Amino acid sequence: MARGARRSLIRRLFTRKAGSDPEEAGRSESLDVMIAIVLGAAAILTAWGAYQAALSDGNTLAGFQEGNAQYGDANQAYIEGYQQESSDLILFKDYALAKQKGDKKAATFIYDDLMDGTLPKATDQWEADPEGIPSAFEAPAYKIEPYERAKAATAEGDKQYEIASVEDKKGDKYTLATVILAVALFFGGVAGVTRSHLISVMTVVTSAVLVVGSGIYMLTL
Repeated sequence: MARGARRSLIRRLFTRKAGSDPEEAGRSESLDVMIAIVLGAAAILTAWGAYQAALSDGNTLAGFQEGNAQYGDANQAYIEGYQQESSDLILFKDYALAKQKGDKKAATFIYDDLMDGTLPKATDQWEADPEGIPSAFEAPAYKIEPYERAKAATAEGDKQYEIASVEDKKGDKYTLATVILAVALFFGGVAGVTRSHLISVMTVVTSAVLVVGSGIYMLTL
């Protein structure tokens, strides 16, 4: 009975009724309803796909902007790090020369009043093992904090660019879906205006397939 019911439904859907006028080809009311449903679904999915594409474009722009901001922060941090490294190099050189000359007063002044950050601790490690550590800059304790910030900012910038790239591709896919839906709307429109019952059936079926396929495709994005 189920098979018979399906056949009956298909027959009602695609069977053409005689026209009231001899010049009219006649139409199936069920087919007209199907055309209206397909066109409505295509219109709704087109609007939804365009909205999602717009959201993806916005996320893409935001990702690129945030990435650029992070790269800008990284460049500034690298400049600060280079300046700190240059200053530490001068201080350590002057400290080492003062120690070599036996000028404890100058060495103490440089160590206590001028050195900062990790340089004092790195200098201690160098003095504890001058043979194993050529200078304070090779000591395990020596770190340049701006360089660490620069690395973190660069990594975040790369992450934001990757997010933007993914969103950009996603937006392109939604745009492709809306193009397919536009084709579905065209076929649905032809189905609604053609005087040929056969062409109407073929075009509305094609439109329905495109609408369903596009809907499934967008749901997977």
